[in-house]
Amino acid sequence: MTDTFFKRSDGQLVAAINLSAGDLVVDFMGISRQIDWSRVFPKESRKVVDMCTRRSKLTVTASHRVALPNGTHIEANQLRKGDLVAVDFSGSERLQEVKKRHEWTQVVELGFEGDATVPVYVPTILTKGCLPDADTATLIHLCKEEPDTSEADAQNLGERGSPSRRGRPHDEDSDIPSTDDGFEL
Repeated sequence: MTDTFFKRSDGQLVAAINLSAGDLVVDFMGISRQIDWSRVFPKESRKVVDMCTRRSKLTVTASHRVALPNGTHIEANQLRKGDLVAVDFSGSERLQEVKKRHEWTQVVELGFEGDATVPVYVPTILTKGCLPDADTATLIHLCKEEPDTSEADAQNLGERGSPSRRGRPHDEDSDIPSTDDGFEL
């Protein structure tokens, strides 16, 4: 996809649409790899696959090869909910959702030196956190939406000075609907 980013050997993130043959990108082992070829295809209706793990989401074309933890690969259109896929740093994660659909989109294809496996970086939301309390300059800054529990939590501070969590953790993925293996029209 054109808005997928790759890390160049100089550390800069560059959108796929702005890369060309001869550019150097970093593979999953941190080794610089040359882009051997690049093709940009015009916008048209294409089969795409949205893959979601616990920590990431990526959309690729249906024929895109996805790396598996055992070193092999599979076309994205063959993936199913629950399959293990290779991910950067942690090794592998299970797919929590696989959505197959059609999208009107432009596509960039890249060929990497030695058919290298290369991590991608998708655009994300940037945050700044809560505003500090200027009057008290305390280390614990409460968001406007949170009740003031600093008195009650003062004795239950975690290692980094944040209030401890109470209750059972919520599994956000439990709300994801079951996967439909057919492409949406």
